[in-house]
Amino acid sequence: MKGHGKLVLLFAFTCFFAISTFGKSTKADTIPQTIKIIGDKFYPPYEMLNENGVPEGFCIDLISEIMKRLGKPYTLHLVSRHEIMKNVKAGRADIVLELTYTNERAKLLHYGNIYNYAFKGALYRRGDTPIANFTQFKGKKVCAEKGSYAEELLKSAPFKINIISISDLQHATNLLSANKCDIVFCNLDIAKYIATHGKDLVASGVG
Repeated sequence: MKGHGKLVLLFAFTCFFAISTFGKSTKADTIPQTIKIIGDKFYPPYEMLNENGVPEGFCIDLISEIMKRLGKPYTLHLVSRHEIMKNVKAGRADIVLELTYTNERAKLLHYGNIYNYAFKGALYRRGDTPIANFTQFKGKKVCAEKGSYAEELLKSAPFKINIISISDLQHATNLLSANKCDIVFCNLDIAKYIATHGKDLVASGVG
């Protein structure tokens, strides 16, 4: 396996949904001198910006160790979800963290084998009607990250949903706590993490 393949495989085993975004015109056996890595600024516990604006989380720690062992210089930027693909299209990213596979994204990105799958999750206020099924979103105000797979699913629903597109899930959580939306739709792991660290919020899987 050549250098590029090794890098992709290494990330696939360590960071869920990690993908390589070397341009289609770039040969598969080459690795950039400085690897540009991009991710979501609030996707806990995998990646996020702390209160000082410094990246931290499970994947961030792994990246640091992997790059140390590879002896490769790299840059790391965490941005809003909808800005990730803009950076990819502009050639400002070689590796993207935690990005669910879609046919549209696969036109620009190379996905390795997937070792973890994104399960749909919902966040709602404690005391509200429990959410277990996607049909319960009908007529509700539902927050989702702009440019996310969750937003795509909401837009393709066969019934009316009042979609509130937000820049990051932290903002969505604030809206939920302030009764300005009914549900936050996101990855189940992330929903569980936010509920565990939040106040009066409940996370559940969505079928």
